[in-house]
Amino acid sequence: MRRHGVSIHKSIELTGRADVKPWLKFGTGTVIERECTVWCAAEAGSEPSVITGANVFVGRNTYLGAWKPIWIGSDTLIGAYCYIISGNHRFDQHDLPIRMQGYEGEPITIGRNVWLGSHVVVLPGVTIGDNAVVGAGSVVTSSIPGAEIWAGVPARRIRSSFPSPAKE
Repeated sequence: MRRHGVSIHKSIELTGRADVKPWLKFGTGTVIERECTVWCAAEAGSEPSVITGANVFVGRNTYLGAWKPIWIGSDTLIGAYCYIISGNHRFDQHDLPIRMQGYEGEPITIGRNVWLGSHVVVLPGVTIGDNAVVGAGSVVTSSIPGAEIWAGVPARRIRSSFPSPAKE
């Protein structure tokens, strides 16, 4: 489906809240590939939204779970099978099943010109700065400054994404 300069594969699944307009906004030139799922919490206490800038690419089978807002900057690439979730199950009451304890979470911000390799997991409260790269299979549990390459489980800094000037 192509509307308003956005390409969304017909197999996308929207779950949770039924009123899509207030919480789901894709910028012009954004592409959402096949079999992606977007969950928008309907529970009390949630403040869900998924908002992208222009020219964002979301690879196949990616899951965007919005308990709190998820912002994705322009020109960002999200590889296939990524999992970006701004909420977690609560589990502080030992006498109540976890599935009945509700959720808690924090917003996620992914900057401009970011590349998330395939199978990256981004957890609640994370900010990924502009021009950052996250290696495939990484689990991002803490914020990443701009212009850095991170990878691993949990993700750790590898180096700057810009090469150092040649030494003479």
